[in-house]
Amino acid sequence: MEDEVLLLSRSSPVPAFCWDEGKPYVGAKFSSCLNARENKLVCVTDGNSFLGSHIVKELLSRGYLVRVTIQNQVDFEDLKGQMKEDDMNKLESVVVAKMKDLESLCDAFRGCHAVFHTSSFVDPHGISGYSEQMAFLETEGARNVIEACGRAAYIRRCIFTSSLLASIWTSSNLDRVVDESCWSSEEFCRENKLWLALGKVRAEEIAWRKSKELKVRLVTVCPGLLIATSFPHAHKETSIPYLKGNNNI
Repeated sequence: MEDEVLLLSRSSPVPAFCWDEGKPYVGAKFSSCLNARENKLVCVTDGNSFLGSHIVKELLSRGYLVRVTIQNQVDFEDLKGQMKEDDMNKLESVVVAKMKDLESLCDAFRGCHAVFHTSSFVDPHGISGYSEQMAFLETEGARNVIEACGRAAYIRRCIFTSSLLASIWTSSNLDRVVDESCWSSEEFCRENKLWLALGKVRAEEIAWRKSKELKVRLVTVCPGLLIATSFPHAHKETSIPYLKGNNNI
């Protein structure tokens, strides 16, 4: 739906995940927004992902009121597969909000004390599975997330999931300590077709630029490798070289 947020669940008094004649409830506003300030409402993008679902569960265990965004309605089944029924029933709401749709993100973030942005393109086949076009779309998605956070969130605070790839690729990759001053070279990434790294560095750069412009309190997290036995996109042929420090990575 283009002009409204698809609301798959609502908080009390409507029980979570109610369906009316087989169709999800639809609405552009949320019934619980008036209570967001006292209940510490936070939003997690792509809560159906491996990382997103773990963040959601940790926030719920700490007593936060959690709203989850998913990219498509079919992702709702993935979310139910990642979480226990008790945790699902604790969610404030689950909404479809696409990263390219600024207005839907504004609706999703409205009233929130913080936004945990975990949404990005996955790379199912290793480095080669991520295209230059995906890098562009991820950058635009990051821009929209910070813009929506600045425009709609009750407190302008964003915890942004980036990647170590945004920090390590330069023309002289010598052994060094990686800190906040380290940035991958966009020129180097383009020359070597490191599109995943290019997407991550450009997305994080635009996130920092927009956050300063809109006075959003931003924290970025740059994990090196996300893997677990239950990780649905884990592939030995792409994960093991990372763990062994393969020179071709």
